Amino acid sequence: MEIKLDIPNKQVAEHVLWLLQHFEKDGVVIEQKNNTPEKGPPLSDAYITKNWKKLLMSSKSDSTYPESEQYKVDKGQYLAEKYK
Repeated sequence: MEIKLDIPNKQVAEHVLWLLQHFEKDGVVIEQKNNTPEKGPPLSDAYITKNWKKLLMSSKSDSTYPESEQYKVDKGQYLAEKYK
């Protein structure tokens, strides 16, 4: 089983991690990922136009999204708007 948590409050996140670490001896694996994107300088329209393929190929996507319930909801809303 895999559980993903998005905890915006740093103090609450530390408490949750502390609690989960007690289950590591039972085989629970804890992976911490920082979801905040790195902020660089804003990209100009000229740069995007010139390098759009490189930007697209270097972007990451959530491979579990197409199988998720949220995808079904989003697709239903899109099709409902499209075929009004």
